[in-house]
Amino acid sequence: MSAKWPIDMVALVGEESKKDQEFLDMLWRHGWLAEHSPLKFNSSAIKDHPIAKDTLRNEIDRSGCCGMKELAKFQGLKLTGYEWVLLMDADSLLLKNIDELFERDDAEVQYTLDLGLKGGCANGGFVLLRPSEDVYEGVWDLLESGDWRSGSAWGGKNIGYCYGGPTFQGIVPYYYQYKHPPTATKKMKIVDVDSCIYNNMGTNTNAAGRNQGTVPIEEVSVIHFTYCQKPWYCYGHSGQPICKQMHKKWWAARAQLEKESGYKETKQCHGGPKDYPKLKVHLAPERIDPPGGWF
Repeated sequence: MSAKWPIDMVALVGEESKKDQEFLDMLWRHGWLAEHSPLKFNSSAIKDHPIAKDTLRNEIDRSGCCGMKELAKFQGLKLTGYEWVLLMDADSLLLKNIDELFERDDAEVQYTLDLGLKGGCANGGFVLLRPSEDVYEGVWDLLESGDWRSGSAWGGKNIGYCYGGPTFQGIVPYYYQYKHPPTATKKMKIVDVDSCIYNNMGTNTNAAGRNQGTVPIEEVSVIHFTYCQKPWYCYGHSGQPICKQMHKKWWAARAQLEKESGYKETKQCHGGPKDYPKLKVHLAPERIDPPGGWF
């Protein structure tokens, strides 16, 4: 991820996983830290808005992949011991260092707009932000206000009228553009990074109109397995030329882990999830709790 800066891998752990000691032990033995990521409130706390009425309260739990659960990502804003926090979905794969993003002194948040979703939405699978308790409180205050409107989305600004727009994918671009925008004294930028390079899903276009699916895999820094399907589903790839190369990269990364652990390389599977071979890797010595406990 970086050739210059120390990186911690942190899993944002929800209420259900927090109780799974076996899962937490596995994270620790693989070198991960864990951060308890509770939601500040549930949908019942969202207010009726003078214009939007109860629209957000009625929509948010069925929005996008995970409803309000995806808002656990905002816990990353509270990790103020770090200069940057990169929020990534678990179905992503880093291929190269991305120091050029970490070294931007003029940016406060960096994400890829999802032009396939439209509605001015960011893709929630790749968001690089500067942690801030003030921003954390601000996004939850915005949610509580209920100002997501049918037809014009957040604040009536036509941002967030998309799949997942009432939750993370709409809140992020709206909040930073309208509730926390750059000012004369706060010149930090909101940066739409190139989705062909970072968070390539094989289907969208970037801001310049370049199609993600036709990009040589050698140019890509971060893969996001959405349109191209998950390699571990063993269904192969679909559609764009880059999908096959994405799957090869994932299986090569798995093979490298197996090699480092002294196991025989597993070949790519094709017969559906039932054919997926369990990964064997060398683990650190068993240790139930990290120093200081988990949470």
